[in-house]
Amino acid sequence: AYAEHHETGLWLKARPDALHKDRIVDLKTTAPAHFRPVSFREHANRYGYPLQVGFYALVTRLIGFDIRAAHIVAVENDFPYDVVPYRIDKPKLEILIGEIENALRGYAECLVTGIWPGAARDTELDLFPEQHHQSETDRSLELQTKLSGGPHEDNPAQHDKGTTSEN
Repeated sequence: AYAEHHETGLWLKARPDALHKDRIVDLKTTAPAHFRPVSFREHANRYGYPLQVGFYALVTRLIGFDIRAAHIVAVENDFPYDVVPYRIDKPKLEILIGEIENALRGYAECLVTGIWPGAARDTELDLFPEQHHQSETDRSLELQTKLSGGPHEDNPAQHDKGTTSEN
C-alpha cells in the first residue's frame, strides 16, 4: 500500500503480510527461545513489532481501510512449529498510530530544517563528572584523607574535635 500522509506530505509504503477488510496480519517467525508468550512479548517490543503494525494501520487507513484490529502471528521456526496469535485492538492501534504520526512530523521537520537531532545536543559532551574537574591538589588531599582514615567531607560528625561515629 502506498499513500501520502497529508499533514507532512510524506509518501508512505506499507506491506502487511495480510490485509482483509478491517484486519491486518503480520507473520513473525521466531526461535523456540523467544516463542513463549512472556519472552515473545519482550522480543516483539524490543524490535518494534507493535509500532510496525501501527504504521501498517496508518497507511491502510490513508487508502480507505478502517482497521479495527491487528494480529501479530508468531510461528515457531523449529519443530513443532507452534503458532500463537497476538491481538492489538483498535484503542491500542490508535495509540500506536499517534506515536507514528508524531515521528512522521519530527522526520518531516528534519527534512525541512536540515537539523537532525541526536543524543548529543551540544557540540561536545564532557566525558567526566564534575568531581574530575577538581584541582590536582584537591584530589590529592582527598585521596590522602581517605587513605589515612581521616575525616571525610561527606561525614560532618567526623569534623567535631576528632570524634567519629564509633565513639
